[in-house]
Amino acid sequence: MTRSLGAASCLIIAVAASALLASTAFADTETAAAPPAGTPQIFEYKINHALYGEIGTYKNVIERRGDTVAVRSTLDIAVRFLGIPVYREAGERLERWHGDRLVEFRSVTHKNGEKLEVSGEARDDAFVVKGPAGVAEAPRDVRPSNPWSVKLLNAQTMMSTTTGKVMPARVKSSSEDIVLFNGTPRKLRRFDIQSDKQEFVVLDERDVAVVFGTEDNGSRVEFVLTRVSNGEAGTPTVRPDKLPPSMRVANEP
Repeated sequence: MTRSLGAASCLIIAVAASALLASTAFADTETAAAPPAGTPQIFEYKINHALYGEIGTYKNVIERRGDTVAVRSTLDIAVRFLGIPVYREAGERLERWHGDRLVEFRSVTHKNGEKLEVSGEARDDAFVVKGPAGVAEAPRDVRPSNPWSVKLLNAQTMMSTTTGKVMPARVKSSSEDIVLFNGTPRKLRRFDIQSDKQEFVVLDERDVAVVFGTEDNGSRVEFVLTRVSNGEAGTPTVRPDKLPPSMRVANEP
C-alpha cells in the first residue's frame, strides 16, 4: 500500500453504522471494470487523518497492454495546524508488471524538503531494490505496498514504496459485510496486513480497493476511493465515512 506522515508513504490507509447509513456508501462502480487495452484507468482517493482531517490526495493510473501493466501513482499531502504548515509530502511512483511479476519500480518522494529515491528491477529469480538505506534483494514475488490489485493479498514479502525497505508480510481475511445500494446487496471484504506495521485494505466485489489504511503514531489515516474513471468518463464510487464499522482501520471495542 502506501504510508503517510511519520512512517512514509508505504501501504497507506481507511474507514461506518446502520444498514441505512451503509446503503449510502457507494455510487455506481461499473467503471471499475477493466477498460479497453491502452485506455488508462484512474483511481482517485482522498486522504483523511484522524486528528487533522482531510490532508491530501492519492491517485493510481493503470494502463494495461496484453500481459504488461504500468501503474503510475501520485501522492500529495499537506498538513496544517492552526493554519501553519507542519508536514509536507509529495511522491511519484512507477510500477511495471509482466504477468504476476514486478519487473521495474521507480519512486521519488519529497518529505519536508528531504528527497528519497528508490529504484528496482527484476534480475533472474530476485528483485533488486536500491533505496536510501542501500541495496537489498527481495524474492521475485515481492509486492509494493500499493493496493491497486488484488495481487497484494498474495504477498509474503512487501516493499515500501517510499524507502524501498523489504519486509515480510502476513495477510489474513478479517471480515465481510453486505451493504445495500439502491436495494442491491454489495459485498465488502476486509483484509489485515501485518508488515512492519498493522495495515488493511477493503475490497468490493470487483476486487477494487475502496479504502485502505494504517495507524500513524497512534492516529488513524484513511485513503478513501472517491472516483474511478476510464479516460474521460468518470463516476464517484465511495462517499467518505459511510462504511460499516467492521471496515474501519481499527475495529473499536
